[in-house]
Amino acid sequence: GTINVYPGAATSLIDADNLGNQRTTVAGSAQLLRVKLIDQHGNGIPGETVVFSPSSQMSNVSDITTVNGIATTYYTTPQNENSSIAVASVAGLDPLFFTVFGIQYSDYSLQPKVVNRGKNVIFRMK
Repeated sequence: GTINVYPGAATSLIDADNLGNQRTTVAGSAQLLRVKLIDQHGNGIPGETVVFSPSSQMSNVSDITTVNGIATTYYTTPQNENSSIAVASVAGLDPLFFTVFGIQYSDYSLQPKVVNRGKNVIFRMK
């Protein structure tokens, strides 16, 4: 016969990529956020809705977890802020917060340039 094993009740929402909840990207760009809904044994829970916020900066305001419990969105970071918070949540569980640091370039300081060997080049970041 066949034995079917199903995950238990959802207990937490974790970072699916094990990168931690602090990310760094260029300000104004999209940062991939992948979360995993798990039971007490770490099994992924499929078919549940994960809500992402702030909604105005997400590619998906909500996503249904896959067979492995994964939900995905892209978070577009604010252009004029050094850091911002993105949140993933599932009803009845503690939310998962991501702090996303945005690198702001100024004066086109990192555009490609030809630099001769031994010459110093100065660039600025905010």
